Amino acid sequence: MNIGQRRKEVAKLTEEGRSLSAIAGLVGTSVNTVRSDRKAMGVTASKGRTRVPIEKQRQIDERLLAGASYQTIQKEFNISPFYIYMRRKSLGLPIRHRSDRTELAQRRALIPSMVAEGQTAEEIARTLKVKRETVEADKRAMGAQKRNFMQPIELAKADIDAWVAEGKSLGELAAHKGVTITRLRSALGKIGWDWPQPTAPIPERFRGLMPSSVGPVALQALIDQGHSLSQISRHLGVSRQGISDYCRRNKLKLGASQKGRGAR
Repeated sequence: MNIGQRRKEVAKLTEEGRSLSAIAGLVGTSVNTVRSDRKAMGVTASKGRTRVPIEKQRQIDERLLAGASYQTIQKEFNISPFYIYMRRKSLGLPIRHRSDRTELAQRRALIPSMVAEGQTAEEIARTLKVKRETVEADKRAMGAQKRNFMQPIELAKADIDAWVAEGKSLGELAAHKGVTITRLRSALGKIGWDWPQPTAPIPERFRGLMPSSVGPVALQALIDQGHSLSQISRHLGVSRQGISDYCRRNKLKLGASQKGRGAR
């Protein structure tokens, strides 16, 4: 379809009372292009509201009651979303809920502290009885995560040692403090804390062996001694993912250092 053909079609559809969005969808162009074509052709839209025929309205109501979406009905009948909204309202169908200002302010006042406690978006949504997407939108709108993650982190070496001794990971500690794992690692570096060193070296006889040749019992012993999967994989000459898969298949128990520690 060339420009001339498109403009003739736009003029015809405008005279039929079609909306800008409906015309744009039918001729395969943007709303701004349709508006420009109308101006170039000297065509103006009718100021009055186009009345939907009774039969068409009945068909729309049937589709709405059957559970069809806004987009589906708009595409099938070439009508505006506002008309669909009004028909849903008249039929008593659920309309998307929008929080009033008081409700919104109360909810957003609670979210920062809940984020600081390490609660996930799903947990916050269940507590506040809203959708997860609503919580995420509130976080973006108010910058709750950003402000919270920039707060100073109060850490003591004794507290970290006790945390690790309980078998908890750095990821769990970061969630508990309400910060990112990257900021937590940075804070640990500033206070000079590091993971406890292994109690014994990896035997040289294991060098170059496959995990299956070492065996699950010996691997579990290395993990219990405090060796990370990265250290073990480098000693054996295999990938860390290979070691991780072997441990998972053999149901080996990983320590906290495996859950919150990066490759070294």
